[in-house]
Formats: sequence, structure tokens, C-alpha cells
Amino acid sequence: MSSQNESLSRSLEGATRVAVLGVGSELRGDDGAGLVAIRELERICPDLVHECSLGVYWGSTAPENLTGTIRDFNPSHLVIIDAAMLGLPPGGTRVIARDEIGGVSFSTHRLPMNILIDFISATLSCAIVVVGIQPSQTGLCCDVDPRVAAGARTLAGEIADALRAIPREQVDCT
Repeated sequence: MSSQNESLSRSLEGATRVAVLGVGSELRGDDGAGLVAIRELERICPDLVHECSLGVYWGSTAPENLTGTIRDFNPSHLVIIDAAMLGLPPGGTRVIARDEIGGVSFSTHRLPMNILIDFISATLSCAIVVVGIQPSQTGLCCDVDPRVAAGARTLAGEIADALRAIPREQVDCT
């Protein structure tokens, strides 16, 4: 098990319902990495969405607009995935501690990530986990770098593994 996978699994301990919010712009190359990850989650986890342990949300460049919808889902945990300058090779991923968020450069959405986290924290009573994916380039009208897309898909698989490890009797469908 990778240290990233272990960190993510630890962050999701005690989860009963998990919302995953993908952030970024598909028009800006690797900035769309969070959206690549949630697209992959939808593809590999239709069973988890159906059984209500997973909610997948396309935040794009205005993730704050989905807080009401996410609140209605009533997650125990919210995972936010976004491209972030982490100093890793392109496609590298890392859970970002809340106290680090102000010092990490995120991508092109309207609200800075630390303000988004504060807004969500005031609106939802759930654990918030932020995962960054290292971009290669975020130029306008660029394709997602294959290394970044691969990292996003791997992250989706790690999230799926962590969710599938939740005992079914622990899942809250209310």
C-alpha cells in the first residue's frame, strides 16, 4: 500500500457517506485533473453511488455553488480533489493538511482553496480531506498531460479502495 493510499485511508476512517468534489477547468489542461478523477470514480464505482455511500460532484471552477447539494447528501466526509503545486512529479498526489492549504498554490477556481474550505466548514458538519494532483501545465486549451491523467485515475482507484473497505453495515443511507 502506498503512503498516499495509507494517508487517504486514515483520512476516511469512520466514514459512513463520502462526497467527492472535483475542482478545476477542463479548458486549462491539467487544471482539470480533479474532474478526471471524479469521472473515473463514476466509471469504476457505480455500485457505491447506487448504494448511497458515495456522492460525486462536478465542482469545476465554482465548487462553492454545490455546497447546498452536498449538504443535502449529508456526508460524513468530503474529499476535494484539485490540481495543486505540490513540488511532485506531474500526476503525483498528496493529501494536503488543512494548515498547509494557505501555502499551496491551487488552480483557477474563483475562491482560494482556504476560503472555500472555511465556507464549506461553516456550511457542513463533516470531515474535509483535500487531495492535490501535481499539474504539468495549465495553459488554455491544452490537453491533460497523460501523467496527470494517470495520477488522477490512480487516485480515483485509491478512493474506491478506501470506500470499499468501509463495512457495509456502517454505511448511512438516511
